Amino acid sequence: MSPTLDVSCTHERRPGTAACLYCRREARLATRARHHRFFARAGSIVLGLAVVAMAGVSGMRAFTGWRPPAWIRNTASAVMIVQSRGPSASHLTLVSSDARTPVTHAPVVASVSPSILAPAARAPVPPLQPIVSQGTTVLPDSLVAVRRGDSVTLHFDTPGARTRRPEKFEQIVRSTLPVIYGPSVGSLLARIPIGRLAQAGDLLTELPTRGVRLSLGAGWILGVWPETRSGHDGPLVVNYRTLVMR
Repeated sequence: MSPTLDVSCTHERRPGTAACLYCRREARLATRARHHRFFARAGSIVLGLAVVAMAGVSGMRAFTGWRPPAWIRNTASAVMIVQSRGPSASHLTLVSSDARTPVTHAPVVASVSPSILAPAARAPVPPLQPIVSQGTTVLPDSLVAVRRGDSVTLHFDTPGARTRRPEKFEQIVRSTLPVIYGPSVGSLLARIPIGRLAQAGDLLTELPTRGVRLSLGAGWILGVWPETRSGHDGPLVVNYRTLVMR
């Protein structure tokens, strides 16, 4: 049986052609367009229903604290229908609502110690600091000052300076401390009567351990410790060490 000719066809058919290929193609395109419109409407309806369902679940959970079972959450939130249009057709894609809507969590407030919030207290600054440089400094009369941090050791192991006599040690301290700490320590020594340093304790046995302590005020102290070495007739004081402390 031969195909029926389309009398409404306006295309020019070749001889012997029973059906117009152009008409068939236009019919297919029209059918595809109707399908796309149908799926777009269906997708919009399903999307609206999903939004309403999720809003209802959220409202119920907010007012009553009710949480639906896992299978309901997985089914109801299975999802949002997102319509994306390609270059030639419309595509419907199922997307989980978890991937589309970020979950917000309440911030976690941890107890913080007041000591962490308060600014760190700065270390107290001593009222008196050495003026000699770090390391070794050669002073007049062959004396040598060695500074390590805030501590300074004065070496006076020379024939005219090393001693066993408290009076001579006091004289060395009074003449060299201003070289180590500056003129301000001179006014401190001027308030101490002559001979008071020599009477602070036994120079060879007590002061190397206990030291001479000069008050700087506000709880600060300038400590002076004589250091000895063995001599022909007994110990000799050849150094002293100083440190400002509290």
